[in-house]
Amino acid sequence: WRTFPGNFHASDRHQLTPGCINLAPGWFMQGREPHGLPPADGFTPEVSAALKGKGGPKIIISMQRATLLASAALRVMHPKLYWVSVATHIKLARWAVERGLSDMSTCLQFWASAFNCAAVICNRQCPLHRDPSSTPEGFDVMSSVGHYCNGLMTLSNLGIRLQYNSGTMVGCSGHFVRHGV
Repeated sequence: WRTFPGNFHASDRHQLTPGCINLAPGWFMQGREPHGLPPADGFTPEVSAALKGKGGPKIIISMQRATLLASAALRVMHPKLYWVSVATHIKLARWAVERGLSDMSTCLQFWASAFNCAAVICNRQCPLHRDPSSTPEGFDVMSSVGHYCNGLMTLSNLGIRLQYNSGTMVGCSGHFVRHGV
């Protein structure tokens, strides 16, 4: 359902293409296990495809304001998770420098988010779902940006329906809370 064309709607702003991309300075690509012998530490994160190369820092810089707001929200909602995330980013940056991973190192220098990735979704209606791969103790912060009105977010197992217009930010455990827009 995440990429089902019927869940995406044409934009009234023609320069926007409906779709979804995942952006991360260092994460584990699904279905991309290392070839040959795995590294001694078994740790093989990669920069997401959209951030590889010279354009990666420009994309990250363009997102900094929004990601800083989401990080500030996390700092208030779940301070321990915020600080663990900051420490993890520092360790990942050191790891990338030690291994000469210049794309990852550069992306992490500009990455202003406490979160390890951002999914940028344009004009998608999303059915009720949970995110079973998210950590149970973690928070997802979902934000609506741009020219958007009459949105409705449902957190069904909490019995909550929220107006989800541009500028709205909702934090919850996507692992436990069924959510949809």
